[in-house]
Amino acid sequence: MSGPGVYLTVPPLSRFKFPPEPIPYALPAPVPAERLLRSPFGIDPQLYNDLLDWKVPVTFAACYIVTVFFLNAYNRSRKHKPWWISTTRFFKTFVVLHNVFLAAFSLITFIATFRAIGRVLPEFSTSTPPAYFVDALCKIQGPRGLGDAVTYNTTLNIWETKNSLIHLAQNGTPDPTDVGRLWGEGLAFWGWFFYLSKFYEVLDTLIILAKGKRSPTLQTYHHAGAMLCMWAGIRYMSPPIWMFVFINSFIHSLMVSTCEEILLHVEFANTLAVRLLHFGGYQHPRPSGSQAYPHDDANHAILGRCNLRNSSPVCPVRHPDHHHVQGPSPGYLSSFSR
Repeated sequence: MSGPGVYLTVPPLSRFKFPPEPIPYALPAPVPAERLLRSPFGIDPQLYNDLLDWKVPVTFAACYIVTVFFLNAYNRSRKHKPWWISTTRFFKTFVVLHNVFLAAFSLITFIATFRAIGRVLPEFSTSTPPAYFVDALCKIQGPRGLGDAVTYNTTLNIWETKNSLIHLAQNGTPDPTDVGRLWGEGLAFWGWFFYLSKFYEVLDTLIILAKGKRSPTLQTYHHAGAMLCMWAGIRYMSPPIWMFVFINSFIHSLMVSTCEEILLHVEFANTLAVRLLHFGGYQHPRPSGSQAYPHDDANHAILGRCNLRNSSPVCPVRHPDHHHVQGPSPGYLSSFSR
């Protein structure tokens, strides 16, 4: 008798429908007896599925694309002049807090997903068949163990398991107390919130637009596509969605936190340089017949420029003697293309 094997199949074309099938309903994250990283608190099942209605991401993505199209045209008509709000202290503070929030959330999501993967994978050994690893990552409902998974039968529209010792909940869904599979170990909770974060991340684009910059087409469609991909994966509890959550959250946590650190160092360096010039009694010679100082090489050598991107916007930094020196715009890298 041969052991378990791995095989690939192509889903039937009948699966691809629009609007998509209303069943099976997505299963909310189980509520643990203790506050665990896999599911810190419960989520109302009705709310869970209402926000996974296909009309939510489709409508939001469509409105987002249309809005960016018109705002790009608006910025072109103004010759890419920064909006007034982008020069305010409130805006700059918001950009920093926005980045800190996204970095922290992405890091927690990555840690929770990493923990879930570690709990479902079998022990690494040369004697462990590949089928055990495939089963752990591709069958995300039910208790841990090869052949113990609970899957959805799309022909009969019921949840079922091949192991007669595995029991379903009273409503015919996988038992929420089962542990050892990705959905119950954290993917249901953190994946759902990661899906919602894709709507929040459109603020990245608005920050770029507020600075008078153009939102690239790639970034626009990436944000819209991320909403739809995360919706499809979480709505239908698709196993590959764990890779999107795991890798994307890791990249976001590194990218956003690194950019924010660079910006804070740049802002600190500019402030320190201006203070040193002030206390050191540095005075730039005022040209006769002019009310402003020239932007000469000395200023740029002392304060420097941080061209983090080509054609990066710059904002005026007040010199102690009221000379305007061009310095890097604080918070410019707040919006990396995700």
